[in-house]
Amino acid sequence: MTDNLFSTYNATKHLIDRGHKNVAFITFSSMQQQLTQRMQGYKNALKEYGLKPIIKEVVFNRDNDMILEPVRTFIKKRRGDIDAILFGTNHIGVCGLRVINELGIKVPEEMAVVSFDDYEVFELYTPPVSAIAQPIVEIADNIITTLLKKLNTPVKNKSVQTITLSTELHIRESSGAPKLVPVLK
Repeated sequence: MTDNLFSTYNATKHLIDRGHKNVAFITFSSMQQQLTQRMQGYKNALKEYGLKPIIKEVVFNRDNDMILEPVRTFIKKRRGDIDAILFGTNHIGVCGLRVINELGIKVPEEMAVVSFDDYEVFELYTPPVSAIAQPIVEIADNIITTLLKKLNTPVKNKSVQTITLSTELHIRESSGAPKLVPVLK
């Protein structure tokens, strides 16, 4: 698995360091370990900076319209309250970008964006979207190696092995340039 908790902590911190103080987290409603860890990483970063979480959990559905509608409603309602959004998966990130486009919100001028799970489309979006990239090749290599070891080990050895891999935050234009804080004299 990847270090989901640190990854969203780091991405949230990145947005805060860019001057964003009202960072929303839009994700799927799920008790899956990776999604709960991503939520916790986001909350940990906000707590460290004394900021309040702004969370929208959406029920997963294969019909994108069932995802788009709650995301649309949330962004319309909170548009003036949030200055950045962290999407919990690339699927909800793509849906969120469709809504942002539809509403004519300027990225990153009006709202900065980062998504978990880098995706080719994010590089093609204008402006390119900052994203947390999982090490897909390394994940596959570890799974194959672990499975081969299990196949070659006697059945009595039923140990559980957890391998945690690091992600990489690909910073692109959607998360915005650092905002300059005026120096008071």
